[in-house]
Order: sequence, then C-alpha cells, then structure tokens
Amino acid sequence: MGVMAKQLSALRLHSERSDCFRDASSALQSSCESLQFDPSERVRVAVEMTLCELATAERISLPLECKRMKTKSSQKSVSQCVEALARSAQHWSSYSGYLREIPQLCIAYRRLHEIDHAKSIYANITNEKLAFFSSLNDHYMGLSLRQRELADLTEGLGSLVRILEQYSSSLEHSIETIPHKASDLTTQIQAKISTLWDDILADAQALNQRSLTSFEGHLAVILSEVTCSAITIWS
Repeated sequence: MGVMAKQLSALRLHSERSDCFRDASSALQSSCESLQFDPSERVRVAVEMTLCELATAERISLPLECKRMKTKSSQKSVSQCVEALARSAQHWSSYSGYLREIPQLCIAYRRLHEIDHAKSIYANITNEKLAFFSSLNDHYMGLSLRQRELADLTEGLGSLVRILEQYSSSLEHSIETIPHKASDLTTQIQAKISTLWDDILADAQALNQRSLTSFEGHLAVILSEVTCSAITIWS
C-alpha cells in the first residue's frame, strides 16, 4: 500500500505541474501498455519529461539536438537528444531518473484504471442489485396481494361450505319427513275418496228414490185412467 501511495503521489505531482508535464503525462497514460514492450517509446517519454524539467530552469539551456526534437520527434531525433543529455551529468541524472520512474508511473496509471474499472463494476453491480431488490419487492408485493386474495377466496369458500351444510341438513330433514307426509296425504286422500263415495251413493239413492216415486205416481195415474176407462166400457 505504501508503494502504491508513492506511485499515485508521483503521478498526481506530474499531472499538477506545468502544461508540458501534463502533456507528457497524458502521452504516458495513453501509451503505458506499449511502454512495457517498447523501450524506444519509454525513452521518448523520459526525454520529454526531462526537457519539461530543464525548461523550468532559467539558467539552463536545452541542447540543440533536443530543440530539434520538439519540431520533429523521430526515433533519430530522440536518440540524438539522449546523446546530448549524456554530455551533462545533471541532464543525464534527470533523464535516467525519469526513465526509471516511468514503469512505476505506468503501474500507477494501471492501478488508477483498475480502480476506475472496479468502481464501474461496483456501480453496475449496485445498480443491478437495486434493480433486483426492486423487482424482488414488486414480486413480494404481488405475492402479498395474491395471499390476501386467496384469504378472501378461502373465507368466501368457507361461507359457501357452511351454507351448503345448512342446505344439506335441511334437505335431509325434508327427506326424512317425506314418508310421514306421504302417509298423511294418503290417509287424507283415502278419507276424501270415502267421503266422495258416500256422497255419490247418497246422491244415487236419492235419485233412485225420486225416480221410483215419480214412476209410482205415473203408474198410479195410468191405473186410474185404465180403471175409469174400464168402468165406462162396462157401464
């Protein structure tokens, strides 16, 4: 952790210095992956940082070969500038220091990139978790609603079962009373039939009696008439 803190501190220091250092740091940041495999690119960035440092000194002039590098940054111009820096112990010390520092700066850049990437992953995971919890909450709310609906349905079914039980009990009672009611009805029908039969017999007897009486009256009239006729004839 201490080494990483030093690397990040050095990286921050370069980024906060002059525009020259910021430009060199930006170039370093964009090329860090290739710097691990391309020594010439590492040399070029170290030279640029050295020139940035020398430019801050008022009494130190840049080597002529390095001035040409600013207008034409080719592999040859970089090599010529390095040779010019080697002629001065002070210049070479700055250059070699930056050359040694570049791998550490690259590590710091990668660490920052990894941290940013980890933050991005964490943010994505957090958003996914929030979305998951929101979906889970909606699911539980829906489940709670279904449970309430099921409870209401269960209560309604319970009421229906109780009503059916009452109806069944009433139906059983009604079925049990049917034989008694049928017996009573049969007795009533038989009584009515007997009464009706008695009435019919009484009416028939009365009718026969009236017919017989009427017949006897007619017969008496006929006999009377016949008797009168016979008396008249015999007289």
